[in-house]
Amino acid sequence: MQIETGKNKEKWQHKIIRWLYNGTPYLQEDNLYTLQLTPPKFYKLSADAGLLFDWHHELQRSYPPYLPNDLAEALKKLVVTEKHEIPDFDFSNIKSLSASKSFGPSLWSPSINGSWFADAASWGQAMYPSDNLSGLDDSDWEQNIWYIENREGFSKSRPITVNYFEWLNRYVGVQSGGSHHTAMVLHQIKNQKRSYKRHAVVTKYSLNSEGLANLLDNYCMFVASRKLHAPKLSDSDDVTIDQAVSEYISSNVYTLAIHRSVNDAVMCFIPYKDLKIGNHVFQQWYKNQIARKTIIPLLDLVDNTLEYCTTPYMHEIHSCHLGDPTRTNDKIAKSISTVSSG
Repeated sequence: MQIETGKNKEKWQHKIIRWLYNGTPYLQEDNLYTLQLTPPKFYKLSADAGLLFDWHHELQRSYPPYLPNDLAEALKKLVVTEKHEIPDFDFSNIKSLSASKSFGPSLWSPSINGSWFADAASWGQAMYPSDNLSGLDDSDWEQNIWYIENREGFSKSRPITVNYFEWLNRYVGVQSGGSHHTAMVLHQIKNQKRSYKRHAVVTKYSLNSEGLANLLDNYCMFVASRKLHAPKLSDSDDVTIDQAVSEYISSNVYTLAIHRSVNDAVMCFIPYKDLKIGNHVFQQWYKNQIARKTIIPLLDLVDNTLEYCTTPYMHEIHSCHLGDPTRTNDKIAKSISTVSSG
């Protein structure tokens, strides 16, 4: 019988140690802690309704056939819809608008961008006056009201359409044009103590998380950024969260994209019965990621959506025409400059 000596013996010792290590929870822990996640981010409230976290928008979809029925049914029932007709709706409640050529990284015109502002009234206040758009006095008020009622925005011929998102406490005016004049009307209501009421059909969206809560014993449900760095899986390119989970945590993971997120967030659902690592190891890692804010428990995001909407909207500015920031020459600016509406 030949006895291993020297370097050959050391080599076999390393193999034995590695084999023993591979059978312990320490390998599972070490693998998990190589995953470098970044916090999922959502936009702050904005005059631009396209930036708002809209659970109804996210969940009115055809769910993939591989998604378990209990999950699909719970998600379908998450958003509750009610419709109300209000004869004297207070127009000042509207904080966001559904459409504008001056939302987002538009190349339409070098105007003050509505997506930068927390609400439409603040956007209107920031606009510099021109010969066809201003909010200085009674004549401007009458012109702005006439414009949104007769040209574009909120026609007088029918009730206006408004959506209310309870989880954000936000009313959204639904229109296809007239955003600048509407914002100016809202500015005048707020800052000049004016009043304006309209007949409105208001659709209220609220949340009922009971169905999801009933699945907490069966699934780990959380939100994370879609991409992460996993050096043991890829030296250079980032991998997707479902790739990482499939490799280190569970053979089954279901993901759904959250389209209105800053950095491509996804909802993740991991069946506890399919964990391929110890539950204690997984729970320790999961709680650590929550503490680091790289993972948000799904029910926490549902119950406290507004608390997670903290990222201001930004984009590269290609051009911007500014008027008089001191406001001393507003009357002159009103008579000589031109701002298109939309």
